[in-house]
Amino acid sequence: MLTVDAEGFPHVCLLSRAELEAGVSEIRGVIASQTASANIKRSRRATLMVIDPAAAWYCKLEVLGLQAKDGQPLAAKFQVASVKRDSVDVALKPARFLPTAALTSAEDWQRSKRLLAALDDASS
Repeated sequence: MLTVDAEGFPHVCLLSRAELEAGVSEIRGVIASQTASANIKRSRRATLMVIDPAAAWYCKLEVLGLQAKDGQPLAAKFQVASVKRDSVDVALKPARFLPTAALTSAEDWQRSKRLLAALDDASS
């Protein structure tokens, strides 16, 4: 995920699949980075970059709702404002990693699951 700081510089925030959920026109995420969270709160925008073997996809996002509780990562609901496909017809190798028990614990995937579910509860 990319955000922009107050000086206009881009900030990269790596997210795992446990921290994102995507629908047709909505993306929900749990953002643990304090810098990215502050940028999202300020600008109410972010860009999600997704890479598959054939292309990179840039999804411009606008905030629909935020939930921030003390000591917890930011839970954000975004609407997809636009999507751009970028390809030069060469095979790409998407970034990937093999999850481990240590990573699952360090990123607290169960907390992310609860925060994403709470976004649903707040919308009802």
